[in-house]
Amino acid sequence: MKLTRVNRTKEKSEQLQKLEFWKQNLEQMLEMIQTVPPENVRLDSFRSMDLWSGPPGSSRRYPDFRRVHCGSVACLGGWLPFWPYFKALGVTTSPDQDGRPFMKGVTGAINLGDHLTGSYGMFFGADTRRVSHKQQAIRRIKKRLRVVKVEIKALKA
Repeated sequence: MKLTRVNRTKEKSEQLQKLEFWKQNLEQMLEMIQTVPPENVRLDSFRSMDLWSGPPGSSRRYPDFRRVHCGSVACLGGWLPFWPYFKALGVTTSPDQDGRPFMKGVTGAINLGDHLTGSYGMFFGADTRRVSHKQQAIRRIKKRLRVVKVEIKALKA
């Protein structure tokens, strides 16, 4: 009986820790995306490698806004490697996969979205053309953040 209670307490603690991690990541994502000009957010591509300056494979690569023809540099996930918080978590770019966000131990950008936010759909393409891609990204983050906060509250009750 005691072992079951201990296991439940441990599981609850682990779940709460995961939810707090997701909450912090979502808050950072929201702060980050709000700093990006709307014309430089496209949810339908991670980023165009030909729009970047600096030596290939170098950590000194940066977006060259003068070469942007489509008005876009990156999607939500494509911006993560350039935000100090996510850099510190180990999020980088994968030059062999069109600059997709990459994190050691996590396979694929969709799984990275799940790892960081608990949502496989976080880095999906645009849902509608009625609002900007940036606005869609912000809505997506806020919606997931609300769900995570409710789940945290329920676990703490």
